[in-house]
Amino acid sequence: MERVREVLTLYPSVEAELIKPSVLALRPPVVVNIFDDDLGVLDRQAQRVTEAVSLVPGVKDVTSTSEPGSPEVRIALDRERAGALGISAEQIGETLRRQIRGEIVGEFREEEERLDIRVRASSDWRDRASEVGSLRIRRGGDGSEPGTSVPVSAVADVEIDRGPAAIYRVGSARVAQVIGLTTSRDLGRVLTDVRQAIARIAPSEGAVIELAGQDQDIKISFDSLKLALALAVFLVYVVMAMQFESIRYPFVILLSVPMGIVGVVAALMLSRTSISVLVLIGSVMLAGIVVNNAIVLVDAINRRRRLGEALDDAILGGGRERLRPILMTTTTTVLALLPMVLGLGAGSELRAPLAITVIGGLTVATVLTLIVIPCVYRIFSGRIREGESASAAAARMAPDEATT
Repeated sequence: MERVREVLTLYPSVEAELIKPSVLALRPPVVVNIFDDDLGVLDRQAQRVTEAVSLVPGVKDVTSTSEPGSPEVRIALDRERAGALGISAEQIGETLRRQIRGEIVGEFREEEERLDIRVRASSDWRDRASEVGSLRIRRGGDGSEPGTSVPVSAVADVEIDRGPAAIYRVGSARVAQVIGLTTSRDLGRVLTDVRQAIARIAPSEGAVIELAGQDQDIKISFDSLKLALALAVFLVYVVMAMQFESIRYPFVILLSVPMGIVGVVAALMLSRTSISVLVLIGSVMLAGIVVNNAIVLVDAINRRRRLGEALDDAILGGGRERLRPILMTTTTTVLALLPMVLGLGAGSELRAPLAITVIGGLTVATVLTLIVIPCVYRIFSGRIREGESASAAAARMAPDEATT
């Protein structure tokens, strides 16, 4: 789109409109809704919002749905004057329709051709908006009885104004929308600047200005993904509790999840990547990936303890035993995601944030898992008294496991 804009700047007389394919039919990135029942207030507020949004860096092609329509003649009936003269609103409307639009009273035939005969006022009266107030309305009855006539201006106020090109409604309320597209800046920062820009605009009495468009989609997506992340962590804990037959060791393993979040934050800062829906999706994936290393490490320690090794010896032996598999699985995962980070192929800007999230979180979590998880396991399990026999240690562990 930026390249197209550069080409279009060479032809200033060309009016162009950028249209996205229907496959990408999403709500516009930037949409500001202005609510008010007064069309004049909507026009003025829409103009002010359009000017403010156009100054926000990263926003292009700002348009407004509040556009002036065609000129129109408005006739406001004074019911007291009309009632005093014996003229009804229906009579005024019917008379104006006959005189301006005309009424078919017959048909003219000439061989096979047929033409309607339409009776209406002279073009000097009906073709000029300023003369509508001078059109005559007959008093008395339905207009067919003889009587005096009065001009329209005697029973109504006639004014020439410009009506709206279209009336838009959102939730049954009349609205004017200011729509804009984004360029290279990320949508989150753009929406923040737009929100600050419209906050500086003092709305007229009764008018309401609010941000809509993809801002609402982002809020809904973030809330859904936060719930998905919490549910993923809960399900991981439930599965581990069932497999380990313990509620204590899964807590030790789940500590790798916040350690992965540390890596995610560091990776996003180093790559200058903003938090997006894809980053949150990567975080949900990470919740199930980072625990794998902790699972195999804790499982190795537990197995050695069941074989009779002391707690410290089991922790050191389990670490040496699982060091190579943990490094191998982490390395293969990181290398597999590396092409996505490098931006190889079309659409890489969509895949890169997800890959950066998983790589950063998995790398840091792996390093911290090898150091922190054994220490936490040691704290949770407590010290086995030096010289305690393996059978005594196993016997002491059995009631705890049975209780959980």
